[in-house]
Amino acid sequence: MSFINRVVLLLAVSLFPGTLSAQSIIPRGKNFSSLKKLHAKKIAASVQRKVRYTRKPDMRLSVARLDHALLLKTPANVRPHSTAFLFQTTYKGKPEIWAATSGHVAQAQEPVRLTFYNGDKEITVNGVVAQQGPALLSDAALIKITSPIPRVLRPLTLAEHPRFNKPLNAWGYASNQFYRLPKLAFEKDNTRFIRTTFPDRQTKRAGLCGGPLLDAKGQAAGIICGSSITNKTYFANTQILPYLLEAYHEGTADIPLVIHGKTFGKIRIDERVWMVQNMDGLGRILETYEVEEQLHQSKMSELLEMPGTRLMKFVLGHYENGSPVFRTLVYELQTGSYYFEPFE
Repeated sequence: MSFINRVVLLLAVSLFPGTLSAQSIIPRGKNFSSLKKLHAKKIAASVQRKVRYTRKPDMRLSVARLDHALLLKTPANVRPHSTAFLFQTTYKGKPEIWAATSGHVAQAQEPVRLTFYNGDKEITVNGVVAQQGPALLSDAALIKITSPIPRVLRPLTLAEHPRFNKPLNAWGYASNQFYRLPKLAFEKDNTRFIRTTFPDRQTKRAGLCGGPLLDAKGQAAGIICGSSITNKTYFANTQILPYLLEAYHEGTADIPLVIHGKTFGKIRIDERVWMVQNMDGLGRILETYEVEEQLHQSKMSELLEMPGTRLMKFVLGHYENGSPVFRTLVYELQTGSYYFEPFE
């Protein structure tokens, strides 16, 4: 199979969080109509109880349950959901309020609904997924709010210089219940993804993706994008969000290609790394790494540290009118410079 055919076959598919379930006991002596009403009331009361939260300040004014607008007719107790949060920023001196979530839980241009809570009162805000990317280098999505934002809501501040010197906290919805993930121990930050521990007592995970990681100053430093069976939590670094904002406002944006903390140049926000090659000083290929579902940081370190490596070549691709378009970025280790070549 040709390289381009393999590229086409590796188109990403979004995954929804797991579904929920509820059961009820049918009392005797009730007719069918009254049973339906009773059942509906029980489900509504159950969902309402689950979202109650008393901690001050109430983080539910900043963090929302995210529902896909096309699925709103599905009963809340079985509807897949994830998490999002409001944040405040400025663009060219103008204040703006947006929402962020994990890139794998929503499609570009998809309408979504964010549900916040003020005590027991639901506050719903509509939005649309306005920008995603960059593929493999982050897992973040920008949500444009399309309805008025109530003044009671509290947008978070993005962390410009995160402080990880104290235990961290993350927040999110799972099974219609609002959770705090407390005392997360910081482990790693490669400027694109952050890794921490995951609470041993936390068993429900589906739906947490999209929630914020707050640093020691209470500012949003990361976006939950997954956890592992070894009790590790992974976050997309919120430092990618300004590039998503630029891409939305300007139509495109160039972002630093940062892998394992090392910058290899700048690429378009909609480009994906499909292949990496390390080469010696004579331009001879030492090894070829075809990138499939994940760009492994450890593999990149291996290529960089291989004896004789002088050049790194990245095959980049994006889609125009449904067809892949490629180019090659060449990075010179000795000078730290980079340039582009046509893909052959």
